[in-house]
Amino acid sequence: MRAPWVAGCVIGLLPFLVHAQLPSEGRVSARLTIEASSGPVPIDQMINGWESNARSSDFAFADGTASLTAEYQGWLLGAERRYYYLYEFTPDTVSWYEEVEQGSENSTDKNIDLDVSSFDARGVFAGYRFSGNGWSLTPSFTLYKLGHYQFGELSGRSSEGEGTNASAFLDYYFDEDKILAYEAEEGERFGYSLSVAGTRSFNDDWTASFELRDLWNRLEFFTASHRTGCINVGTVETSVCEQEGASVSGKDVLEDYITRIPVTVRGSLSYEPYRMHGDLIMHGPYRNLTLRKDWLVGSFVSGVSVSSANQLGVYLTGEWFRIRYAADDLRLNYVRDAQLEASLFYQW
Repeated sequence: MRAPWVAGCVIGLLPFLVHAQLPSEGRVSARLTIEASSGPVPIDQMINGWESNARSSDFAFADGTASLTAEYQGWLLGAERRYYYLYEFTPDTVSWYEEVEQGSENSTDKNIDLDVSSFDARGVFAGYRFSGNGWSLTPSFTLYKLGHYQFGELSGRSSEGEGTNASAFLDYYFDEDKILAYEAEEGERFGYSLSVAGTRSFNDDWTASFELRDLWNRLEFFTASHRTGCINVGTVETSVCEQEGASVSGKDVLEDYITRIPVTVRGSLSYEPYRMHGDLIMHGPYRNLTLRKDWLVGSFVSGVSVSSANQLGVYLTGEWFRIRYAADDLRLNYVRDAQLEASLFYQW
């Protein structure tokens, strides 16, 4: 479809990069990274069903990638598997959904607003590391073959009383319907992403780095399943459908759909004499600032960290591996915010 055209443009640009300074070493690495945050309930319950009391919150986010990368003289080639989720909602929606999950009586009328973006994908990427005296800049391009996906919005109101009482509009793109057994022949799904990373050493003491992941991105779904309509459940005082003059029944169609996800911004500043590091990540509504202190222990570097998301972390790196884990609770079933990185690499 359109994927060969984009790949051809990337390949066509490669000859213009050969004049950059080339590093003399190569490297092969395998890496797993996960960034996850679940405001209302622990991550485990967000996946398997709410059990504990929910906190007032407005989003849940997870981005996990497993990748294999080969680097040689500045060139990067690799493959990755990615899982992405971003749910944005209002505190009212959290309160309403908690009452539905636990079967309790709806205490008051509430506004319901939910935006869902999720997909999984397999990708291949290529890039090049430009470098000079104390700096480097690495643009890379990823071509994705998209798998399962959900993109949609739900907006409406719930009414107080026993049971589930709600009226809402649904606008939803999906590949799999687990409720109404709707099946349709869909087309191809592709994704494209341009990312940029860089480092800058100001002197022997200070070093800064950044990454703009998905700086430009585009997700294309050809003949995607699209559902729109109004949903009435239980008894509501005023139906959203009646307010808008719409019918209760909706419609299912196949149509092309194009969307994008927010850019992920990462920044880091290091002070080498004290081995102190500050890291910041931002993605949509998600923000997390981390401070880390490292120590040299024999041939290893170990460290501990604290973050604005109430995470405590540990870090260990050696000649051929790196591992980092940070979470806001020592009990896995109660973790709401977590970061994980595990890498194996061979360098020559």
